[in-house]
Amino acid sequence: MTPPSSEREIRRRRRYAPPFKAKIVAACLQGDTSIAQVALQHRLNTNLVQTWIRKAKRQSQLPAVPDFVPLPVPPSAGEFPVPSTIPGEIRIELPSAGARSLCIGL
Repeated sequence: MTPPSSEREIRRRRRYAPPFKAKIVAACLQGDTSIAQVALQHRLNTNLVQTWIRKAKRQSQLPAVPDFVPLPVPPSAGEFPVPSTIPGEIRIELPSAGARSLCIGL
């Protein structure tokens, strides 16, 4: 065990201003760089930045992304060819260049 030092360094947590946090969160959400890259550029821990992003989402500072995105449905199902198979039969077609399709019935 080492003896106690009289010039002992006390490390304290760094504090970041809210505008700085908002700038980092906005940079992460632009999509052209990853969260890890933004964190490294600013000498921050990636987990800390992810925590800031989660807090910003909870505080509704970020636009909400819907969990469900509706997709348009084709007007009628009659436009698509329906393969003629026996119910319960599995059919796999493997097209090949310059040859007939290979059909495997399981």
